[in-house]
Amino acid sequence: MGPTPPPWRRARFGVFELDLEAGYLRKNGQRVRLQEQPFQVLVMLLERPGQVVTREELQQRLWSADTFVDFDHGLNKAINKIRRALGDLADNPRFVETLARRGYRFIAPVDAAGDPDLAAGKVAEASPALVPPTELQEVTAHRRKWTAGWIWAAVVLGLILAAAGWFYFDRSRSLPPMKVVRFTSYPGIEKDPALSPDGKRLAFVWDGESGDNFDVYVRSIGPVDELPLTAEKPMQLTTDPAPDLSPTWSPDGRYIAFARVSEGNSSVYVVPSIGGQDGHAKKLKELYSIWSEGKPLDWSPNGRFLVVAAKKSPAEPYSLYSISPDTSDDRKLASPITAIGGDVSPAFSPDGQTLAFTRVVAYDDLYVLRLNHGEAELLIADRRGYGCTWTADSREIVFGSWAGESPQLWRISASGGKPQGLGIGANGVDPTISRQGHRLAYVERIYDTDIWRIEAPTSQNQAVPPTRLPLNSSQQETDPQYSPDGRSIVFVSRRSGSYEIWVCDSEGRDTRQLTSFPRASVTGSPRWSPDSRQITFDSWEKGRSNIFLVSPEGGSPRCLTQNTPDAFLPGWSQDGRWIYFCSRRSGERQIWRMPAEGGEAVPVTKNGGFEAVVAPDGKALYYTKLNRAGPNFGSAHLWKVSVEGGEETLVFDRAIYPRYWAVTQKGIYFVPSDWSSSPTIKFFSFATGQVSDVVPLEKPPVRYLHPGLSISPDGRSILCALVEQDTSDIMLVENFR
Repeated sequence: MGPTPPPWRRARFGVFELDLEAGYLRKNGQRVRLQEQPFQVLVMLLERPGQVVTREELQQRLWSADTFVDFDHGLNKAINKIRRALGDLADNPRFVETLARRGYRFIAPVDAAGDPDLAAGKVAEASPALVPPTELQEVTAHRRKWTAGWIWAAVVLGLILAAAGWFYFDRSRSLPPMKVVRFTSYPGIEKDPALSPDGKRLAFVWDGESGDNFDVYVRSIGPVDELPLTAEKPMQLTTDPAPDLSPTWSPDGRYIAFARVSEGNSSVYVVPSIGGQDGHAKKLKELYSIWSEGKPLDWSPNGRFLVVAAKKSPAEPYSLYSISPDTSDDRKLASPITAIGGDVSPAFSPDGQTLAFTRVVAYDDLYVLRLNHGEAELLIADRRGYGCTWTADSREIVFGSWAGESPQLWRISASGGKPQGLGIGANGVDPTISRQGHRLAYVERIYDTDIWRIEAPTSQNQAVPPTRLPLNSSQQETDPQYSPDGRSIVFVSRRSGSYEIWVCDSEGRDTRQLTSFPRASVTGSPRWSPDSRQITFDSWEKGRSNIFLVSPEGGSPRCLTQNTPDAFLPGWSQDGRWIYFCSRRSGERQIWRMPAEGGEAVPVTKNGGFEAVVAPDGKALYYTKLNRAGPNFGSAHLWKVSVEGGEETLVFDRAIYPRYWAVTQKGIYFVPSDWSSSPTIKFFSFATGQVSDVVPLEKPPVRYLHPGLSISPDGRSILCALVEQDTSDIMLVENFR
């Protein structure tokens, strides 16, 4: 039986309109894509605004009786898609509120055409908290009986305040409603947007038609009503083979500075904004490394210096350096509090008094540096995002954050306080605001990963198509690991809003969440004990990493390193007595080991180590060393040593993709680091010492050092975490206020 039609034809809320007859959801008149199931869930919520719609009611009306097993996942997925379409947040909802274990409630005022009660505003009247402040003030004003004297005084005071506001405060109230349009839709990734000071041009970087290299581009911005905006071809400013990132405008708009990133040889350049390409680019400063995530570069409002997030040697963290465009002299502005990460993504306030930046520890904390005082102050902890920008009056900072179920744009007072959602910018990061005019641009980022099963080719089986595990989630899944008994798979998922440990059966069904750490934590790297009865994993919070144990049946995880943190990437010995892990407690990353029940740890390696795996025979320890410099930066090499320590030897001289390797009795499966656009799983044979191809991958492996490769105990199947979608466009907001 299909859904019962509601008594209205159209429902309006905020800038949205749901047209039941047409079957569309519109935002500011433009259609918003929403699939049928989420659309029907939204219809049910709009039928009863301000009231709880239970999960049972949703199931009875919209899900058939034979889908009970998948109902929870289907409903959660539908709600996530509704929030994504509305730009809503589960933690700070404007439209859809979650009532744990009960259902959902639509909390915004609704104007429905065709329903007498809704059209008359009875629902909003019954729930004053749902009425917009301006409407509530009007209702209150009509109910009061002011004397003529009070009315006259109010009129005079209102005129004075209006005049003052016009000249000194917020002129943006006269602007029409904000309008969001897609500015770029090129194939691949467009990022690092930077609006010119007058707001008439936009600089950005793009990896090009073939997706092989980031260069700097500039486009003029015409009237936003002259669509399609995405049709205009941009002007390319750079063509060097090295990635060019983070364009930033000089205050007069005549030049664009950018970072050319090449590990061991990165530089800051300046090029005329009207074109001329690389032949006219001037190198200002050469540095060992420049931060490549988010925007590492900004130009001071007075034009006297640039600030870049960089480091001058491999061992030091990223720091903020000021560079003079005239003399190329540099000076460190702030000292990071930890050797991990550092200070990155600088952004000057338009008045030149304050510098906002991100301090990277485990998560990304937003700081402000008062340039006249010299002390950095924490503004937001654990915001999970890099780039930020200032409003034109230097009073607020706008930033993107991954702390919710999807990226969102927020604003916060420069003096601190509680962040407020912008109401725009779903999947938004890296915002930029023009100094003149009322324009904002941001990156709409979509990044999704899934876990695939690949049958290992044999002489009898050479071409079996890979299959995606049915994990029933639209969020990221990584870190798959088969249990030694072959019955279960442990993995990491973001479906709950943060990275947590989950487990399922060997077919990818019967998923269960094992951990539930604070949202400020990053939890991952699960590994099974040899008897399949325990799982060890690491969890990061505020720069501190610890190793835990948990049963695959559930229960409270037990911390093994609470008194000695800085332990991560755990792995088991074959007899289950020891846990090997990585730690910086001796100054550099080394492999350590401790008893499986916790206790004193001892170092195993002396010359560096990152991730360790004990061989099936229990005698040798295989481990990687990250390459932190040179042409192999970001890759790793594979080494081995006796489990008791001793001489460390290189297994083979081939750079591998970090954390995409697995050891078996016959050899090592791995993905090379130089996979470019054609990644392939390869096999190193212990018997022959040769490397051979196993199977090509149709999708790229996951970035950011998430593990993604596991071999089944019988050697017949390979689990691999692969990127389903990695793309971004630049969105333009007109009439931003």
